[in-house]
Amino acid sequence: MEKLLNPDRSPSAGNNKPLAAPVALNDFLREIYSNLAFAEKVRTLEAFARFVNGAAGRDCADAIKGIMAVPVGSGWEFELPSSTPQVSGLVNGRSFQPFLASVYSYFLATASRSDSLRFYRFFTGCRRLKDERPTLRAVEREAIQIATKRWRKDARRSMGNNGSFVAGREFGFRIHRMATPEAERALALLLPDPDRIFEEGVPLSGRGSGCSSVRVRIGDGTYFLKRYDCRGLGYRVKNIFRRSRALKVWIATWGFLARSLPVPRPLLFLEERQCRLLGRAYILSEFHEGAERLMNLWPLLQDREKDCVLIKSAMLLGMVNRFNCIHGDTNWDNLLITDRSRFDLIMVDLDCAKIPFRLSPARAFRDIQHFVRDLCREKNAGCGKKEFFVQLWRRWYLSNTV
Repeated sequence: MEKLLNPDRSPSAGNNKPLAAPVALNDFLREIYSNLAFAEKVRTLEAFARFVNGAAGRDCADAIKGIMAVPVGSGWEFELPSSTPQVSGLVNGRSFQPFLASVYSYFLATASRSDSLRFYRFFTGCRRLKDERPTLRAVEREAIQIATKRWRKDARRSMGNNGSFVAGREFGFRIHRMATPEAERALALLLPDPDRIFEEGVPLSGRGSGCSSVRVRIGDGTYFLKRYDCRGLGYRVKNIFRRSRALKVWIATWGFLARSLPVPRPLLFLEERQCRLLGRAYILSEFHEGAERLMNLWPLLQDREKDCVLIKSAMLLGMVNRFNCIHGDTNWDNLLITDRSRFDLIMVDLDCAKIPFRLSPARAFRDIQHFVRDLCREKNAGCGKKEFFVQLWRRWYLSNTV
């Protein structure tokens, strides 16, 4: 990875010789592109737009899936496998909307709004983006549909055995975990009795219905461990043939992460079942040391800082709903500020989260009502900022185009 982030630029490397293994487009945008300097990003987007225009004669789906980023000289170039089929009758430029939407779908969750629009300008040669609003919005709608299918597939990977996840059964527990040494070590310490580690943890406030959470120390790391209790025989029988609440949270969390939405990364999931009867369940996740709840931090902020927090919150919740996600409990205790200087936000407690196939505007608006309720509490004195927040949220929910 270090070679990918810092490709060799010595004279001996040559100007046209690939310096490292090609990287899949999605991995490049997620892991490498964000670390590039601004000038490098612009050059990369321009190179990508040139490549996409040249690739518009290939089959859409196969072409986009196969795009690889290759570090060459002092920048990045892009290529397709030679096996990608040629298709006649396809045209380049803005008239090729399905192809453009397929490409644009990769930018939705991995690049900024400015980067997406900059790519569109390079791709089409358009200078006045305001004249392209209808086209941009149509492309974005189609791009979200394409991306949603890919995100759902990525989230489902958390249920199986593959390069990223491991599934199994041990000591009467159904197990899903990340395929990392960190998750493997944590699992070895939790089993066969996760309650032993749970009881040694530091209890955290905010106990939910039928669940509790603690901060635990496992090895050299600090983690968030949540336990979903067994609530009697009726609860066990009711869940014989359906997914447990904890498993839904595990899948929903990876659905959020597939969309690059800021939530703690879960390392492993444990579910106790005997003859299909549901028992206890556990989810071990990252713990963000030093993060502060918005409810606790708000009274300490200056008015200008409060406006900044509202802008960041409206953008985040707008993107959540725009990607057909529902957090379900957007109160201020579930929004953590991880960086006081930049007011970076992270969402926690996804017990009520859902990712429906379609999300109506009315349902999306209901999803932010807990946030608005806390904003208007007497102690927060934010009623005057309610319309400011809602307007910003609506802008990011409906569209983030020009």
